[in-house]
Order: sequence, then structure tokens, then C-alpha cells
Amino acid sequence: MPTITFSKIIGPACLPTERFDIKNKALKVAGWGFITPDGPGSDVLKKTNLVGYSSGNCAHIFGNPSKDLYQVCTSQPDTSQCRGDSGGPILWVDPDTNRYTLVAAPSYGLQQCHKHPQVNSDISYFVPWIQQVISETYPEEKTCAKIVS
Repeated sequence: MPTITFSKIIGPACLPTERFDIKNKALKVAGWGFITPDGPGSDVLKKTNLVGYSSGNCAHIFGNPSKDLYQVCTSQPDTSQCRGDSGGPILWVDPDTNRYTLVAAPSYGLQQCHKHPQVNSDISYFVPWIQQVISETYPEEKTCAKIVS
């Protein structure tokens, strides 16, 4: 496995230990997706701030509320994730630990991505599978999570 050297600007993202409600939370997304709805993708990693919404808030755009409980919505006027950002991180800074926690990953949205909410996969539903794959593939590796006492 390649070595990652952590620094002031490179570090791990923790996994959530339980379902995390992103509604009204300040979030960050990073990716190499389209800079404008018609492209092109970015040559450098971009990041922007988002706000979390309940999936019901996307109902007026996507026709009906998501039937999948593992989907959450994000939005921010004039900025958003876009095509090419799918699968990247949507992060929340835990105020107790000052560490990033991976809470969602971009999934889909409308082509005019900078004007509408986007739909994301809620990571908390996939943590058991992520932990299983990590332990089977790299048994010596550990993941970080906030310890709740």
C-alpha cells in the first residue's frame, strides 16, 4: 500500500460512529468535478462549503422524496458539487475533536448543479461494510472515530 504522509494540509477523515443528521450543518466538499455545469473538470482539487438539508427538501426538484433512507441533500447558492465529484468526500468538522468526519459522498443531481440541491449517499449506512473491507484488505490499518463515553 502506498504511504501517505500526513501534514498540516493532509490528514485522515474519521468515519461516523452513528447516524449523523446533516440538516443545517456546515459541510465541505472536495473534488475534481465540473467547474461550471457544462464543464470542464478541474485540473486541481477544488473545495467549497455546503449546507445539509433533509432529503424531503429535494422533493420539489426530483419529483418525490427519496425512498432511500441513505440519501441526504446538500446545497449552497452559486456553488455545489457537480458532475465528476461523485464518490468524493463531504466532510463535517467535529467541534469536539476539530477533526473532519466523512458524512456523505456526492451521488447525483441535475445538470445545472450550481443552482439546485444535490443528492448524496449517507456514509453512516455503509460504515460496517467500509470497516469490513479495510480489515480484510489491510488488517493492520485503523480508522479514526470519535470515542463516545
